[in-house]
Amino acid sequence: MNGAAAIDLGLDDDALTVEWSVGGLPDVALWAQYAAPGADAVPLRFAGSYQRDDTGEIVAVEVVMRGRHKEIDGGENKQGENTSTKLSDCLHLLSPHD
Repeated sequence: MNGAAAIDLGLDDDALTVEWSVGGLPDVALWAQYAAPGADAVPLRFAGSYQRDDTGEIVAVEVVMRGRHKEIDGGENKQGENTSTKLSDCLHLLSPHD
């Protein structure tokens, strides 16, 4: 019988996944990356900062990831309402930078 076989790599099932959202409908570039060949076909980079409550110090953070889009969920799109699209990615590289 053909089917998927689970492989135990010593991590939990969702150890290297990320879910993120974009406002509106995804553009052509995101759809072109969906089902791209190669386990690390999609580069992702998030940059931001956080501020400490006690000292007020602001620390810049950058996270670089590579993987593949697992799911693109457009949700319900209704005329005249703000829309968002959720993406779920399986990661093969996670590299946080300060």
